[in-house]
Amino acid sequence: MVNTNYILKKINALNSFYTLSFLFILNILLKIVFLDSQSIANDEPFSIYIAQLDVPYIIHHLSLGNNPPLWEIILHYWIKSFGISAFSVRFLPMIFSSLTVIFIYKIGKEFFNNRIAWVSALLFTFSDYQIYFSHEARVYALFALLTSISMYAFLKLYVKVKNKYFAILVLSNAFLIYSHFFGFFVIGIQLFIILFQFSKSNKFFKSVIISQIIVFCLYLPYFPTFIERLLCSNQGNWVKPPNGITEIYNMLWKFSNTPVTTVIFISIIIISSVKFIIIRPKNNSFFCVTIILWFWLPFIGIFAISYLIPMFLDRYLIFLSIAYYIFLSLCIDYILEKKYLKVLLAVVSVFGMAYTCVPNVDNKRNIKEAITQLRYLKDHKKSTIIYVYPALFSFNFEYYWDINCFKDYNNNDIEINIKQCLAADDIYLISSPNEIDTSITNKANKVVIFDALGENPYIDILLSKKFKCHKTYKYWQITNIIEYY
Repeated sequence: MVNTNYILKKINALNSFYTLSFLFILNILLKIVFLDSQSIANDEPFSIYIAQLDVPYIIHHLSLGNNPPLWEIILHYWIKSFGISAFSVRFLPMIFSSLTVIFIYKIGKEFFNNRIAWVSALLFTFSDYQIYFSHEARVYALFALLTSISMYAFLKLYVKVKNKYFAILVLSNAFLIYSHFFGFFVIGIQLFIILFQFSKSNKFFKSVIISQIIVFCLYLPYFPTFIERLLCSNQGNWVKPPNGITEIYNMLWKFSNTPVTTVIFISIIIISSVKFIIIRPKNNSFFCVTIILWFWLPFIGIFAISYLIPMFLDRYLIFLSIAYYIFLSLCIDYILEKKYLKVLLAVVSVFGMAYTCVPNVDNKRNIKEAITQLRYLKDHKKSTIIYVYPALFSFNFEYYWDINCFKDYNNNDIEINIKQCLAADDIYLISSPNEIDTSITNKANKVVIFDALGENPYIDILLSKKFKCHKTYKYWQITNIIEYY
């Protein structure tokens, strides 16, 4: 006798496999095409350089800043096998970002319905914001993946407490806070949900509490560093406080590709919320509450906190952007009653994201081109002195100036080898104009300033006795090369 249930189960499993494979491959194709078209820039060179160090030194150097070590440790072993080319170091975040869509789809499918699963997965897939961070050799794509895994395991535990999902929740949350300090927000959301009794399951409650205790124990070796960095955050950082309520719109714009799609999505959210308030459905599912809190609690909370400790920055909020696409899909599915209208609105929303998607997202840093220009200026003039401002740009500069020197890392002093290599080419790092050595410049025929911040910090005044500004080469928004004869 044919077991119909067994056959249906196998068919569903096969359909699920094909669907997840399609979404994963679609993400790969969309994100790999222009993977190395943009210059290695921003904090990428720092992570790449640090990842070359021996693991104990990676942990040591990162403990002095605000970057937990997990990403650089993973990148360390990747680099050992595949090198430090732009394509290589960005391949990992591209894979992490593409894997994230699997868990977005599974959350939508298993806890809501097939429409929500497809819509949320495709909104994520065609997001310029997600593509941007899949092209950046930093922790953020990994952070998004771990968040989606953690929340999936959290919801699965609610359905039924199993050792498998308990272990996944423990590991994903531990990896989260070893990858980024904002991982504590994810843990905080989960604790908030169970402590305020949105769930009535005692077994689930105990399971989550025990999992978080284990996570805390696993984090104990790094906890003193976390406390130290937390106290240092009160002293301020480079992030600016929000410039009014418009910053909320601007952030949603980043998640939604363009102003048009942003306005449409905000309208859908508002209308859906008004409908929810008026109708007040009694069957508010635990899953809906979790998605709503996952997005809105940290989104509004971080915005408010940022007036005291600025942290409302797009890259820091990638963990809640996942919830945004699922929450938006919920609103799209809820706003209309008839099924064909639900499908129509879903298709229009996904089409809007796909149509406005830019697979080659510009990081606005033409560093490679700027270094090429600088090399030309130096090669065609003898006795040329080059100053790189500011000094913290050294990793980015050396990555394109001399990749072999960049690979020649020093575990103890991460900048000494780079400084020596640059000095051998008459290139000097400065953090202020006062660091320009006039005894060196007076012997030169030409001085070139590589101004990575576009500030031109009164250098004209210091050089005016012997040199005049001949030409300025501008690269996108901030980088300037200023040539003095």
